[in-house]
Amino acid sequence: LNALVTVGSFDSYYQSLGASWSTKKFITSTKVFLNNAQNDFVFLNKNIFPAKRETRDHSALYQKGILQQNYWQPTAQHLLTLKFWYHDNTYEVPNPSSVSRQAEAIEQNTFYRTLAGWHFNHRLFELNYQGAFIKHDLDYTDPSANIDSKSTFNTMINNMEVNFLVLKGVSMTSGINHTWEQGMADAFGTCTPNR
Repeated sequence: LNALVTVGSFDSYYQSLGASWSTKKFITSTKVFLNNAQNDFVFLNKNIFPAKRETRDHSALYQKGILQQNYWQPTAQHLLTLKFWYHDNTYEVPNPSSVSRQAEAIEQNTFYRTLAGWHFNHRLFELNYQGAFIKHDLDYTDPSANIDSKSTFNTMINNMEVNFLVLKGVSMTSGINHTWEQGMADAFGTCTPNR
């Protein structure tokens, strides 16, 4: 078990809690964290006359997340992995220092990442496979400008690589990769581009 708390200037705080456990063939670990900062620093605003010291407002950030990792080795030749990462970020977007009105824009950035892997080791070759799925949501709102923009990006990656021992001290590597990407945004209308 491990825990960490840090405190910094501009009202910044970070807290994390982690736990890991293992046997001869299995390892698992979990980590959760919270991070926030007001970013209320003082600066000299030269975009007004006369220039004066101001405190930066509406520039806070709030983050939270969890990371889960699992490793299983059923035999000496096989290693299986499964990982998951969730991360949520909320940012207050400040106005330029030349704008006097109160800022209201918020950006929320959330992603989910999952990774599965298989490593096989033989006397004459080794095989590595990794498959990943990533879902990324990006929401931007600014009531003062009547903006409410939502976007989602999905990505799937499959990668296979094989290393062959041709002669003593000589090996050959071969592999294949397939990546699929999809974007969905309010600006695209009903169109959902794929690559």
